[in-house]
Amino acid sequence: MFKKIYNVFLFLVIGHTTMAQSQVAKIGMEQGLSNETIRSIYQDKNGFMWFGTLDGLNRYDGYSFKVYHNRFQDTSSLLSNVIYGITEDRRGNIWLGTRLGVCRLNRLYDNFSTVYYTNAKNKRSIRLDREVIKTVTCDAKNNILIASELQGLMVCNDASLTAVQIPFADANNENEYQYGVQSICFDKNGRTLVFVQGKGLCDLNYVQHKLQLLNGDVKYVSSMLPDGDTVWMASTTGIYCYVLNTNQVKQVSTIEDLKLNPSLNITLCSDGGQNIYIGTIDGGLNIYNKITKQISYIHSGFGRSDLSGSGIYALLRDKVSRLWIGTRRGGINIINRDKQKFVTVSHEPGNPNSLSGNFITSVCEMNNGNLLIATENNGLDILDRNTNKFTHYKYDPKDLSSISSNNVNGISLDYLKNVWVATYTDGVCRFNPQTHKFKRYKTVNEKTGVENKVFNTFYEDGDKTLWASALRTGNYLGALYRYNRQKDVFELFDDSLSDLFSIKEDSDGNLWGGGLTNLVKIDRVNHRNQFFYIGQFIRTITDDGMGHLWLGTEGGGLVLFDRKRNRIEARYTTSEGLSNNSIFSTLSDVKGNLWLGTFNGLSKFDIKKHRFKNYYRSDGLESDQFHFNAATKLQSGAFVFGGIKGYNIFFPDSIGVVASNSPLCFTGMIIDGKPIEMNQSFISKANGSNVEAIEVPYNNASFSFTFAALEYAVPDKIAYAYMMEGWDKGWTYSKNIRTATYTHLNEGRYVFKVKSTDGNGVWKNEISVSVQVFPPWYRSWWAWLFYISLLASLVYIYIGYRARQAKLQYEINLQKINLQKEKAEHEKHAAELETERTQRALELAERETEKAIADKEREVNERRASFFTSISHEFRTPLTLIINPIKDILEKRNLLPEKEDREIEIVYRNARRMLSLTNQLLLFRREESGLDIVYPVKLNLVALCKEVYLCFIHQAEAKNVHYNFYCEESDIELYADRDKLEIIFYNLLSNALKYTPSRGTVDLHIINEANEVIVQISDSGQGVSPGMEDKVFEKFYQDKSNSKEVKPGFGIGLYLARQFAEAHHGSVFYDGVANGGARFNVRLLKGSNHFTKEQLSYSVVPGQSVLEEIADNTGEKEHTGNLLSSVIEDTGNLVAGDKQSVLFVDDDASIREYLNLVLSDSYQVYEAANAEEGILKAEKILPDIIISDIMMEGRNGLDLCKAIKEDPSLNHIPVILLTGTSTLKLQGVQYGADDYIIKPFDKEFLLARVNSLLKNKTNLQKYFYNEITLSKQDAKVPEKYREFLEKCIQIVEDHLDDEMFSSKKLAAAMGMSYSAITKRVKAVSGQSLNSFIRFIRLRKAARLFIDSNNNVNEVAAIVGIFDARYFREQFSRQFGMNPSEFIKKYRKPFANKFTVNKDILGKGEV
Repeated sequence: MFKKIYNVFLFLVIGHTTMAQSQVAKIGMEQGLSNETIRSIYQDKNGFMWFGTLDGLNRYDGYSFKVYHNRFQDTSSLLSNVIYGITEDRRGNIWLGTRLGVCRLNRLYDNFSTVYYTNAKNKRSIRLDREVIKTVTCDAKNNILIASELQGLMVCNDASLTAVQIPFADANNENEYQYGVQSICFDKNGRTLVFVQGKGLCDLNYVQHKLQLLNGDVKYVSSMLPDGDTVWMASTTGIYCYVLNTNQVKQVSTIEDLKLNPSLNITLCSDGGQNIYIGTIDGGLNIYNKITKQISYIHSGFGRSDLSGSGIYALLRDKVSRLWIGTRRGGINIINRDKQKFVTVSHEPGNPNSLSGNFITSVCEMNNGNLLIATENNGLDILDRNTNKFTHYKYDPKDLSSISSNNVNGISLDYLKNVWVATYTDGVCRFNPQTHKFKRYKTVNEKTGVENKVFNTFYEDGDKTLWASALRTGNYLGALYRYNRQKDVFELFDDSLSDLFSIKEDSDGNLWGGGLTNLVKIDRVNHRNQFFYIGQFIRTITDDGMGHLWLGTEGGGLVLFDRKRNRIEARYTTSEGLSNNSIFSTLSDVKGNLWLGTFNGLSKFDIKKHRFKNYYRSDGLESDQFHFNAATKLQSGAFVFGGIKGYNIFFPDSIGVVASNSPLCFTGMIIDGKPIEMNQSFISKANGSNVEAIEVPYNNASFSFTFAALEYAVPDKIAYAYMMEGWDKGWTYSKNIRTATYTHLNEGRYVFKVKSTDGNGVWKNEISVSVQVFPPWYRSWWAWLFYISLLASLVYIYIGYRARQAKLQYEINLQKINLQKEKAEHEKHAAELETERTQRALELAERETEKAIADKEREVNERRASFFTSISHEFRTPLTLIINPIKDILEKRNLLPEKEDREIEIVYRNARRMLSLTNQLLLFRREESGLDIVYPVKLNLVALCKEVYLCFIHQAEAKNVHYNFYCEESDIELYADRDKLEIIFYNLLSNALKYTPSRGTVDLHIINEANEVIVQISDSGQGVSPGMEDKVFEKFYQDKSNSKEVKPGFGIGLYLARQFAEAHHGSVFYDGVANGGARFNVRLLKGSNHFTKEQLSYSVVPGQSVLEEIADNTGEKEHTGNLLSSVIEDTGNLVAGDKQSVLFVDDDASIREYLNLVLSDSYQVYEAANAEEGILKAEKILPDIIISDIMMEGRNGLDLCKAIKEDPSLNHIPVILLTGTSTLKLQGVQYGADDYIIKPFDKEFLLARVNSLLKNKTNLQKYFYNEITLSKQDAKVPEKYREFLEKCIQIVEDHLDDEMFSSKKLAAAMGMSYSAITKRVKAVSGQSLNSFIRFIRLRKAARLFIDSNNNVNEVAAIVGIFDARYFREQFSRQFGMNPSEFIKKYRKPFANKFTVNKDILGKGEV
């Protein structure tokens, strides 16, 4: 049916091959193809397209390419990137004939295997990787036939990887193995035909395993094509036909006879009908018609109907008769018969018999079937249907009978067969087809006298009245004109109806017009028109005969207007499926469907179902953009739509996507981030190359599926939906998204399903894959079996326990009776025991002697360690005498002044710190002397670790460290020496907190295992340098590598931890953390078998442990930041104060606390814990002086000094640097430090240096005051400050006459920000910025009083102060006298003739 309609269509509408050629789709590297030269094409049984190129193998699914390449020295990759042949075996494997041999692609595992062949002479197995292969194919028995250029025909029986050479039997029946095979095909009888180069056409004898010559008339062909009773053969000399029944070859015709393109013929293909396609080199595609015996051509070019390359290597007709063309350097070309339903006609450059231009503005059919085509700027074209020739009419300024303008807006045919032409620039014309002349009409608005020249449309109503709509031009409005046939003129009908883009008469005889924003119901009698607001341009009006008007608007979609109720009933836009909201042309077919030409494609609207079907350029349209009113219905029933690239002709009944059953396939599966080809163990079931079931462990249950319906004509019209059955509640409709991802599935069985539509939107195909996720081991079936067995065992054990208890009670009672009987026997043996006691006494005496010797040796050892121990105890005694009295004083702290209270607290805290260090030295000495013996007791490890953990709670809070304790059990029984375990964990936690920065993390994690317990202490600090993991446990070792920050300490903490752990038969070891930091593991054995009986029998007397003394100071929360009291307050919140401010920067909180106490009586003190904070506070508070330590974490004091001195708004602030060494003094001076003090320092010396520097700053402010008040200048100030003041004064004096001159204008003139200049002026002058400007004005006034004869009011106006009273008050406040007294005292007659001496004026003398 389609062919019939299509042929009639071509005959009636086009009739000429040049008018409408087949559109050629093109695919190249821009779409993902690996190379533009295609040597072979194949479609597998699933529907995938395979392309062999000069650079790899490509698999195409209609959307994207999957490319295979040869990887150097990878035997599982593609053998060669140059591929000449492709085929598929029954198992779905892809076989490839390449420039270097044959390989097989296992699509399930995505790897390649190389084929071997058995040499016929020496029977050796040789890898087929050095032979040029012309083609490969698979026969009906699943044998792979290989056409080799030198080794002849080879066969892989049943698709095995070993090929057997097939000999060629010559005329003497002798076997020949060295020959070349060019082509292989199968005839209708199932024979395998092989063409041997230089020999002829041969038949493969499967029984004898030989090639037997059938016909040797033709010695060379490039391609063979079986076609029923014949086999077509292409040669360089022409086309040959081999007849199966007669075994004869006849030459169909030579190149000269058929005018065949004179190039080397390469490949053949049939369209399944009467045409044979012949692909040539440099000659494009030749199409041979078997019936007419004529040849047509498709050449290369840049048009839509041209090939992208003139050389053709491969041709393939796919399962739906689509022709695939593999070109040389032109990629893939596709000719799709389904897309020929839209016939396109466009301008062909250089062809006079084509459209004059592509921009079509209107189309109209004449009664004789000729087609009128209006163009923009290219005049009027007429297509003669009989001759298929175009006639062009263009404006000729010398010919008044020519068309008035080349810019034609509309064409209309009236009932008298007159052709009316509306132009965009020169009014209306009437065309006479017989004379080929145009008559021009003037259309003058009688009311304004202005001629309207811009016309948009004509319309002839039921009364045969012709209407013409004029559009506005500049400030002149258009109008609606009516044609007077008797007078042959256009008369003004209504000048209020300007800019009507469309006119339509409904079925009731009402005339409607579409304007800029309104729908107009035109009153043809009384001119009482009705206007209905629509909101957008109304480009088209269509009456459905049911009381409705369908309005095509520009930007507002399709509007349904009820003309009986005079209101909008509905609006359809892109949200409802319309291709674009701007509609420019509308036609209605016989079924009532509306065809809408838009800015983006052609939409078909089903009025009954309210459903859209859209067509685009990919469906065969000339373009996606159509033009205003450029549409008409032909007498044949065909529709014509014009656009910006020509026009389209089609029968609406024949348009529709062919409902081909496009197979749906999985194109990829990714499990746990890796392709399934890399996780082959997950495949539990497969059918050929298709995965049907996968099984995945619980921790790998992350899936991503990609899929595609193999639709190559309209892939964009395919919609998809997917569902994981057992997980999803329903289908997920993803439109054209072809990927589904599931991040983690619970254990269980699932089925992943995908379905797709065909090109018409009908759901058809569905595929699925089974997915099983195994549970984790603790939820597996055997785990549940173990749990049940364990429970049963516990019940059994309990019952057995009760039985044994009853039996034991019985045995005890029986034993009591036996004991009474034995009592008598024991008394009998009493005498014998007395004798034994005497013997034991003798043995005891011997042991006492041995003990005395051991005690003597122990005494020697104790004396050896006595000196070190005595020194340590000597430290403890004075420390005890210091700590306890101070502690008593602190208990009465409410009686002390706050300053003395804080000083005593500092002494107490540092004394506790010295005691802690002393205790650690004692512990180290005891361990080193071997006197520290392990005395294990039964204890709760969790409680012990918790106690040590709590010792550092406050320290962690003070450092802002995330401090965590993890343990699943509350009680873990362990035999150990409590004191030593406390010291182990204390040292490890202390180090972790010491090296962990602020906002870091410290974790204590207890892991309970079967025979041992592991305590992990980890941190996010700087970690241990590589290679130093064991050295950190050596005595006195500290990691001093450049990348590590060294913290204060003895270097014995980890040494003690390892010694004490090994004394418990355990261990301490280090392992790194992936993201940085350190983790120390303490391994301790459970039970008591690893201790001696003596150790276990020792009784431990509870008391204060060494840890309590060490950790006593650690557990106290320091109050280093709480110095702001009624005596010492932070000045950040003060509005004003008379104290000068000091900013102190040091990372030691104790030093900051002490200096706060020292300086707070005389100064307002601010603190900062590091250089970054110090710079921010300096910018914020602008202190009078800065004191900073040099050695700090992060940026040091030298960096801070450099930043202060380089900042223009801060470089005036003095900086004092503190340090414990003098080596950095020179560098500090180079960075601009004003002073340098070495620790330890005397507080009186520090106060003296601060006072001296602040005094210098006071001199600077005094200099400014003297400069303003004209006082004598005795002070010497640095040059940079003097220049700054003089520049500010000069700028203000230059703007004295500007009353609006403000502080912001001064900042702009100085080139500084407002905040920066405000801070600097305040620091240098001690005045606010406004006071600074006012003082300069007053200074100028004083000079004028002396140097001029102006009175007070005049001087005030000159200096920019127009309030005389305010001027007198400020002048008196500044100079100590009112202006009149100042003039009387200092002005003399003729004063303006002399120069003022500032030195004398400063003394108050004339």
